[in-house]
Amino acid sequence: MLRARTRLPAGLAGAALLAVAGLGACSADKSFALVTVLSAHGEFSRVTQFWVTVKNDSNVDQLEYPKAPSPLRFNETEGHTFSVSFDASLTGLLEIGIKAVGLNEQNVPNSSLGYGDGSVAIDPAHTVKLTILIRPGASPPDAGMPQDAAAVDRVSTDAGANRDAALMCEPTAPSATCGAGSTCIVCQKNVVAGMCTKAGGKTTGELCDKNEDCVAGTQCFEFGCTVGGKTLKTCMQFCKDDRVCGAGARCATNVPCGAQASGFKLCSQPCDPRGAATTGCAAGLHCFIFPGEIPDCDCATATRTSAEGTSCRDALDCQPGLLCVSSKNVQTCRRICRLDAPDCTAGRMCEKLENPNYTTFGACLLP
Repeated sequence: MLRARTRLPAGLAGAALLAVAGLGACSADKSFALVTVLSAHGEFSRVTQFWVTVKNDSNVDQLEYPKAPSPLRFNETEGHTFSVSFDASLTGLLEIGIKAVGLNEQNVPNSSLGYGDGSVAIDPAHTVKLTILIRPGASPPDAGMPQDAAAVDRVSTDAGANRDAALMCEPTAPSATCGAGSTCIVCQKNVVAGMCTKAGGKTTGELCDKNEDCVAGTQCFEFGCTVGGKTLKTCMQFCKDDRVCGAGARCATNVPCGAQASGFKLCSQPCDPRGAATTGCAAGLHCFIFPGEIPDCDCATATRTSAEGTSCRDALDCQPGLLCVSSKNVQTCRRICRLDAPDCTAGRMCEKLENPNYTTFGACLLP
């Protein structure tokens, strides 16, 4: 199963995923800062947006995170993380001020609820990290911080030196927001954080060790099983719809970051759930049928021990290549077959399943 939550074969959406940590040097023309926002004390429950000012010498950019206001709960230990990109030629100190805005006690939107700031030395060769504590009721300095929504440049300002800053990269189109040779990862330390990092050469479905192994548009995700003591990880492709996923794949797996929903999805990995159920999957993974009749690769859980013809409670009891089928009020593990190309052993027929109503796969049963 994919780490974080169990990936069930019926009635539930796609599996939860745990992103692999580890950031390397990014595209040659940009540098990056990973900013984590926490509360100085207490919990913020009415914040809907961070208004961010990024300064370096005379260069100033003003940004919003997220672009569309939405609830942003955070406290002293659980916060929000986003990335800021800037021209790789910049040096010196990067200063960041964050004004937390939202609904005040009178439910007036875009009210100032707190402020915090910090700075970090720029390292063009590495992603720098900065934690900013928001102090409840604090106000930003007059200079550089917008006092109302109209004052914020919603695209990001240009300080006149062709320098830019961006809070979130787009994982389905990383070249547009991260530059050539880079990819966008969406989860860091269980919080949503669009972050650019250099891309590698491994394509979707291939085994990987870190995010930088995977081609642009993919990320290295960790499964909950091991082979030879090594945790299995594969590159998986981000998507907005089925069109980008290719033949046999679906844009179906949601990508949460810890307890947060990231809003992003991944393509399934086309595979064959019949026989040994390994065709199309990386070594150590097997092909299973998930809700929507979507074949995808996953770990074979320790419960999958029941052989063909033995009793079962659900599909999690059956070995790879088998389904738990109810026939004549008896549930047994049966071989998976294709309705359009039956390959059952002599004496058995590839029967259509009605609950769920599969149209591609069936089970080998006695007539």
